[in-house]
Amino acid sequence: MTTEEDSGGFDAEDPSYRACYVFRPAAAEGNISDNRPRKKRKIDNSDAPTSGEHWPRLCNGEESQALVDVRQASFNNIWTKLEPKLEEIADEVDETSLKRLDEYIERPVIRHDKLHSAIVVGGTDANALRGFLGRRKETRPHTIHCELQATQASNLQIALKSVIKDAIVSHGGQKAYIAHLAKHKRAIPMLFDLELLQIYMEEHGLHNVVLGITNAEMFDLNVLSELISQLESWRDRLSFSIVLSLVTTVSLFESRMSRSVMRLLDTEVFSLASSRDKFFDIFSAAQLARHGEEPEYLQPLFAPSVTRNLFEMAQDQSVSTHAFIQAIKYCFASHYFANSITAALSDVSHIDDAHSLCEGIRNTRSFQEHCTNLLDKGGQSTPVHQLLSSDSELIAYTSARLIEARSAYMEEARLLQVIAVVCHHLDMSRSLSKHYYQVIAEYRKDDLEASTIHELVSTKLPMLSEASMQTLLHSITPLASDLQDVNLRNLGSTQLLPMHLLSTLRTAMKSLKPATSRYLSEALLITRTQLSSNFLARPRSTIFRALAAPIDYLGCECCTSSSSNKGKEGVSILYQLLEEAGREVNVMDLWSTFHDNFLSSTIEQDPVASLSKSTSSRGAKSKPQVVSQTNGTNTPAKLKGRAKNATSDASSNADTDEGQAQERASLAHFYIALATLKYLGLVKSTSDRRLNKGVEVLSKVAWQGL
Repeated sequence: MTTEEDSGGFDAEDPSYRACYVFRPAAAEGNISDNRPRKKRKIDNSDAPTSGEHWPRLCNGEESQALVDVRQASFNNIWTKLEPKLEEIADEVDETSLKRLDEYIERPVIRHDKLHSAIVVGGTDANALRGFLGRRKETRPHTIHCELQATQASNLQIALKSVIKDAIVSHGGQKAYIAHLAKHKRAIPMLFDLELLQIYMEEHGLHNVVLGITNAEMFDLNVLSELISQLESWRDRLSFSIVLSLVTTVSLFESRMSRSVMRLLDTEVFSLASSRDKFFDIFSAAQLARHGEEPEYLQPLFAPSVTRNLFEMAQDQSVSTHAFIQAIKYCFASHYFANSITAALSDVSHIDDAHSLCEGIRNTRSFQEHCTNLLDKGGQSTPVHQLLSSDSELIAYTSARLIEARSAYMEEARLLQVIAVVCHHLDMSRSLSKHYYQVIAEYRKDDLEASTIHELVSTKLPMLSEASMQTLLHSITPLASDLQDVNLRNLGSTQLLPMHLLSTLRTAMKSLKPATSRYLSEALLITRTQLSSNFLARPRSTIFRALAAPIDYLGCECCTSSSSNKGKEGVSILYQLLEEAGREVNVMDLWSTFHDNFLSSTIEQDPVASLSKSTSSRGAKSKPQVVSQTNGTNTPAKLKGRAKNATSDASSNADTDEGQAQERASLAHFYIALATLKYLGLVKSTSDRRLNKGVEVLSKVAWQGL
């Protein structure tokens, strides 16, 4: 035996070791590099501190972080105070109807051959049923309350599984549901078997299951019909009370459901919708909100364009009051997020680096118009100079002027709401939101005095009875009491006569003019273009501008004049020709015009060379022949004439070749430009039967939304 074998070593060349693993401990072998990948550790970052989310800096990144924090803090403060008020209005329900619905569910079942059910018409409030079930859950421990939504009922099996799971989880929690499934998985392997719920209710001594089906119109009718039939077949083993929540009307729901399914329900209709117009109340609370006598910040108001969009959204039956609140939140958030000068609505006198804010204010249209009005009055050049040169003076001046401008806007907003309330009282067939929508539309047109609103007020207001007049005055008193005008403030007086009210409203309608040029209206009014103008790409307008004025993007020396074709690309020249033409244009006519413009642009780029070529060409063609009269012969003269003619022919041939080369070059540029415009979707080839065959016609294409 060798020494290697005695020491326990092995031969690496021996093939007997290739079929087994040889363990070599790291301590025995020394520092041996291990090329195997290390096992990844599972790290939990749930408790890791997260940094606050900051808004981006505007003004091309030149805005200071302090101003960004001011804008973000202002929005958070405003919405923190507004949201509870708006949610309280949205969650308001008819308490009398809730009490009747609660008594109906607790009433013993009279018809045992039908499924005990109730239809709740909650209007646009989708959370009315959810709040009702949550309130009953706290006071009815022996009843299971669960809820089913359309997203949980793609088919019957998933719907039954969702009902069973939500019922057990709402009573005992998630752990109870898992334990119950594990206990009965051998006997009842199907998770959608209602026997699972039956056994759970027997084990815990439960009596009834109240199933709320929210927004029943959104369900698949076949799935909903099968679910109702399945629950009705279990009525001898499980006690179900179904509450169907509708957004539309009962007649519409019954017309969509089959008669055989509706005969299975022993139902009664309840209405939880409030008699007030919640959309108008929510908007009014957000528009006319107060934050103290001397708030730290000024709340912006909705511009007429945004107001009209919000009430268009409110007219959609599928939009709930909570979705309306989220739309209002989006308006405030986008205004503060995308508008840098909204920092001026807060106190920024303590911020040192506010130069970007001041420059933004100076670049607004309302500030420039305000300075122009000051100069037109005469003797006001000194304050204008201070506003343009001193940031501190501008901030102090802006703070005072913003309060005045906002008071004027608030006066208009209250007066518009007073007019809408009066119109609603005179015409109850339409909701208050629709009347206010019409008032805003006429106000935007600056046509209130000649509108149907003025006609309605003038016709029906004098005919009001004394009781109806008192009701109207009582409804407009909260709005009229805050008006600054003495005559308008007395609109809420209980002693006001109809004719006096009519004359006051007429005067108010005459004075109402759309005013968007008040000082810094860009910060005070929430418009719908703030976010899109700053962050959304506008490829269409960018392409049009690049084709019409390449100098705005290229900035080269050859593109010094936007009105001339000098140095412009062929696609820019062709785009301008198409803009001057009609909807359809002949390609041959377009080519001839393009050729002339393209040649003129070439001459503008090198006028000296073009002038010398044209001069030499004209001189060669008009130079007279020289004839010799020596000895009465003209042989040399003929030779000279032939030589001259040969030179002239050669020159004219050269000019012809050069002209053909220019034509070929311009034709190439024409086809490249035409292909580019077709690629961009601005033109397309079309055929017109009125024209002769073989004539190609181009048709301009208008982009969607143009």
